[in-house]
Amino acid sequence: MDWAAVQQGPAFGFTIVGLIIVFGPLVAERLRLPGLLGLLTFGALIGPNMLDVLPRFAGLQAVGSIGVLYLIFLAGLQLDLETFVRYRVISAGFGLLTAVIPMAFGTAAALLLDIDLGPGSRPSEQVTADLVAAGRRVLLVSALGEASRIRSALVAGALGYVPKRAGGETLHAAVESALRGEVHVSPDLAAVMMAADDTPQLSTQESTALRLYASGLKLESVARRMNVSPSTVREYLARVRRKYAGVGREVRTKTDMYAAAIKDGFIEPRD
Repeated sequence: MDWAAVQQGPAFGFTIVGLIIVFGPLVAERLRLPGLLGLLTFGALIGPNMLDVLPRFAGLQAVGSIGVLYLIFLAGLQLDLETFVRYRVISAGFGLLTAVIPMAFGTAAALLLDIDLGPGSRPSEQVTADLVAAGRRVLLVSALGEASRIRSALVAGALGYVPKRAGGETLHAAVESALRGEVHVSPDLAAVMMAADDTPQLSTQESTALRLYASGLKLESVARRMNVSPSTVREYLARVRRKYAGVGREVRTKTDMYAAAIKDGFIEPRD
């Protein structure tokens, strides 16, 4: 029998989970501890951060999600509203601390940053540099694949790039790498690093104007979105054309801009 193949099968995973569900609370109660503590302890023991003995498949993940909801349901059943109201100040203070402290430590550990921070904002590479200088670990997560901006942010200290279309497992792996202080190397990051050098360096306002205009908006609509005058938008687009011409690429028409914006990751192609 191939023991490795058995361990990777769903039957093995469900068997282990079933044994823990049955015997975990019994062991905890024999030790005069809450039964739920037995489930949590055994779950942590066999989980990916310790023994890592469970195979990963969709069915088991669904069972885990149901288990979390079950634990929340049990906690709700055991809530004594009269005691909660009597000690409402202490209860509210404890609840606030349990929410604020993990958020504070999580923010200090890693931040997910979009390379498009909106009109009028500072370039993402400058924000990245400031966050890194403040001791934060930064991971780029964006729907845009603008190679030059991503490379600049990586030079400023970002620890990887994950497109928003990526799945949860990819994002989870990237966050774990960032929390360890390691660069997350992925096919998307490799594609960005190997991108041709014929992409012009556009300012934040120029890339915003290009993205909105190439997406199909009229000049006046772009101006309203960016909170500037139409003449300012024309100047931004003129700069875009000059910068593309400077790298040997002509973008005279709106169709040319749309094709260039897709190629360089300023916008995603329409389905």
